[in-house]
Amino acid sequence: MRTCTLILMLPALAIATLAGDRDWANFRGPDVTGVATGTLFSGKANVGLKEAWRTSIGSGYAGVVVQGDTAVTAFKSGEHDVLAAFDAGTGKERWRLTLEETYVGHDGSHDGPLMTPTIAGNRVFALGARGRFVAADLASGRLLWEADLTEQYQSNKPHYGYTSSPVVRDGVLVMQLGADDAAVAGFDPETGKRLWTAGGEPVDYQSPVPFRFGGREQIVAACRTKLYAVDARSGELFWEHPHEGNGGTGMMSIVPVVTGPDTIFLAHKEDGCCALKFTSGEEGVKVETLWENRAIRKSYNVPIHYEGYLYAYSSRFLTCVDAATGETMWRSREPGDGFMSLADGHLVLATKDGGLHVVKATPDAYEHVAGVELFENLCWNSVAIANGSIYIRSLDELARIDVTGAAPAMAARESGDPRTQFAAFLNQVAEAENKQQQVDQFIASVKQFPLIEGNSLVHFLYKGPARDVAVGSELFGARQERAMTHVAGTDLWYLSVPIEPDARVNYVLLTDFETGVDPRNDRTCKSILYGPEMEMNFRQPFDMSWFAMPDWNEPTYLAEAAEAKRGKVESHELDSEKLAGKAPFEVYLPAGYPQSGVRYPVAYLHGGRGARAMGNLTNALDNLCGDSVAPLIVVMINAQSRGRSEAYGEMVATELVPFIDKTYQTDPRKEARANVGQGFAGMDAIMTGLTHTDVFSKLGVQSGFAFGTPGSTDEVIAGAAGKPVEIYLEWSKYDLRNPHEAWDLAQVNRDMADTFRKHGFSPKGGEVPIGSDWANWSGRLHAVFGSLFPLNGKSPA
Repeated sequence: MRTCTLILMLPALAIATLAGDRDWANFRGPDVTGVATGTLFSGKANVGLKEAWRTSIGSGYAGVVVQGDTAVTAFKSGEHDVLAAFDAGTGKERWRLTLEETYVGHDGSHDGPLMTPTIAGNRVFALGARGRFVAADLASGRLLWEADLTEQYQSNKPHYGYTSSPVVRDGVLVMQLGADDAAVAGFDPETGKRLWTAGGEPVDYQSPVPFRFGGREQIVAACRTKLYAVDARSGELFWEHPHEGNGGTGMMSIVPVVTGPDTIFLAHKEDGCCALKFTSGEEGVKVETLWENRAIRKSYNVPIHYEGYLYAYSSRFLTCVDAATGETMWRSREPGDGFMSLADGHLVLATKDGGLHVVKATPDAYEHVAGVELFENLCWNSVAIANGSIYIRSLDELARIDVTGAAPAMAARESGDPRTQFAAFLNQVAEAENKQQQVDQFIASVKQFPLIEGNSLVHFLYKGPARDVAVGSELFGARQERAMTHVAGTDLWYLSVPIEPDARVNYVLLTDFETGVDPRNDRTCKSILYGPEMEMNFRQPFDMSWFAMPDWNEPTYLAEAAEAKRGKVESHELDSEKLAGKAPFEVYLPAGYPQSGVRYPVAYLHGGRGARAMGNLTNALDNLCGDSVAPLIVVMINAQSRGRSEAYGEMVATELVPFIDKTYQTDPRKEARANVGQGFAGMDAIMTGLTHTDVFSKLGVQSGFAFGTPGSTDEVIAGAAGKPVEIYLEWSKYDLRNPHEAWDLAQVNRDMADTFRKHGFSPKGGEVPIGSDWANWSGRLHAVFGSLFPLNGKSPA
């Protein structure tokens, strides 16, 4: 690593390094610790939260910074992203400065700027998502200087855009630059001139923090592989240390948390965290891992250290951890997933669903103090606490909240429709002398769990000792769950959800934060999309419970077929020039193959290994062929595109198809060939089929997972316009999605269907009320193959 010291002494600057004692001028407050100065709640017997003002703004992830009577944030406005200042007393906008063209959200992000601005003295500094770095006059918004990080300094733009917030120390503006020869850089805050660089590697969504160690002020920056400690004034590299982190909520978004004069906490891994101890000696700085565990993980929130304890979100649960040992002191589902700041011994939490909550910062237990629901839209940043007020924003509003001495009454939680039979039972329990006996008798009378009432209501039930129980399900999405209600005086928990009469979905129970199947439901399946705590999991099968509503038609064709109906499977491997390697595949041949004089249509099924292992594909084909589907050959492709969609498609069209036609008794017409795929493999089917319409004329897709490819998919569909392609596109209402993270694969498929229609195609299929994954897709194979290859030319109903 190199360190260039370009200056020995800086001239006196008109820039103040530190803002006022009660300002919130940086990302995460005065010292970049998330902790406010001054008192906010002390002396109040009861704490209330009162809205002082709110104003409409545009989309964006930028937090709020406050100095004196000025609050600053950034957001989307029309076709541009802007930096804007507001009167902290009234909420009236004072000025706005265009940053750059609106940064359009993608792959699970919303539109707008990402970083939180920094105020130092009379200047505010901001970084656009594309890399435009600006300084503006705090009073007027006048542009003072600008720099383009990508063009001028060859910075590597992160996938979701620039997010890092700079910090000013010793008269220097320190930024994580993320260039191959400059991981961290110092800038003159008056001119924007780069003064020094240190390290060299990309940066993702991390921001630097101050750290006083060994009697010297340092700036610590976590980059993609290492921690760097630099001198803000000179750029001298004090030390560097490989952090060995991984993952989006780990390595890519680490913000170091200083926990003592020689210790730092890192939420550095997707599924884990650690505490580091630094010792300075003659041979340099020695770094020791004090502890490493899973106490804090899978969250974009930056933890806060306070009086020896770490307060954090671990997954979606509020958590207190002993900073010295890593021991978890308590966990709480309430008040909901979000982001935190701290003031006057209290956590101030902005929840993603638009709430503001105050929780006492104590290792003893979770203690809620006050709360109010503020916004209907998503809130994705921590609050600013300045001059006795709280500043909070959502994707479309900015508000100031004042702390009062009177707590408003919280709305009572509704228990469900009182007209239902289950609600009547709950009323009986409430009035009974022996409540537990009522519950025991009721549970003994339930024949199947969860309890289905009528044809459009499901009651999830859990009976047993627990402090917290929730339901995770495709009904709610990835990284989501719904808390169950405890029936007082009993060991019963419940959650009631309205649902379609013909729905079928998977679910799990989270009992005291541990994920498992429903112990009272013997219907289980394997998921390759979800894992513990409803995190996405594409690596290994995960056990889930499932249920279906009365009008769902259970597929009988997934059972093993009679011997006379069983086909056979042959394994092959191509030496592919297109993929420069092996391309394994298997071929399903229907019962009776080959019949004399019969030429068989062929379906090229992408993701074949998963379809056989998880989808009971062979059983389905055995039972469907000759029943509702014309006997056909199915080529189950086990090779993967892995970002090589063009080469992969060429392999299928120009190498695999000729091999199959030469080896087997196929119908060689393109009208007899289809590409079929589910999930990610569905996108391989689309890309292959529509870019080779001279070879294929049928396409069948279930829940195409267009992560990061909607634009290219639209181009491929447009390019095939006018070609005679028969399309069956079906998707699940409860497909992979996350309401907080701007991605919904059901909506992606709805949009895809519209794009097909826009370009003259007439796709069959549509939306069905089931979950995602092979446990659900397999029950719809009759519709896919029956539409593309109907028996005697008649598609199934």
